[in-house]
Amino acid sequence: MSKQMKSGLYWDQLYRQLNASKIPALWDVEPSRAVKKDFSLFKPYFNTSLHLIDIGCGTGTQTLYLSQHYNNITGIDVSKKAILSTSKPTNQLGLRFEVMDMLDTEACLKLHKKVGDSNIYMRGVLHQIPYIHRTSFVHNLKILLGQLGTIFMIETAPNIRDFISDLVQNHPEIPQTLENTLSSNFPPLGVSKKELLTWFPEEKYEFLSMQETSLKTNILVNSGHFIEIPAIYLLTRPKL
Repeated sequence: MSKQMKSGLYWDQLYRQLNASKIPALWDVEPSRAVKKDFSLFKPYFNTSLHLIDIGCGTGTQTLYLSQHYNNITGIDVSKKAILSTSKPTNQLGLRFEVMDMLDTEACLKLHKKVGDSNIYMRGVLHQIPYIHRTSFVHNLKILLGQLGTIFMIETAPNIRDFISDLVQNHPEIPQTLENTLSSNFPPLGVSKKELLTWFPEEKYEFLSMQETSLKTNILVNSGHFIEIPAIYLLTRPKL
């Protein structure tokens, strides 16, 4: 079985379980706590004449927010179950969702041929990709960017597994689903600044911003606060 098929089956199973439990994924937060905050960072740099691709869109919560600001947007996810669960406005032109694996180079070439150079929004995707596949993943990101696109990506920091382990030990109210992420087929592995600089070298890419931040979750602890996971974001584009 190919790595694409394994990944799709895993995420399909996860979304099937989430749908059955009526519990949203821990990353499926309200846009006001996620993409709306990111939007203020990348808005000045995203060319609105270009297509926008939301990579790893899940059930489309953040994609729908983005569709209020951009005329042509595609949300892609490896999980068919997630895509089928999206709440798609039936009368909104320029908004579409597709099942696609970012490790599938041919699929990325096909999408780029259809929509052209694109801006990319990616929230919490690359940190789930095994290290041996990350170079291929980033190569395919660059196919979609082309020469004119800009990418905003936010990923968990390299200490993610220790962070989650400490959470589980110190907060007994943390759901079992979070603990299970440590032993899943696709555990969070984190992304480092060094990796980002290697993939997007400064001689070829314009660094618009790169900072430490946090990924919001919908996990509420007894203190009344939502868990925030340490993360890093990068805003960059090819140098012309």
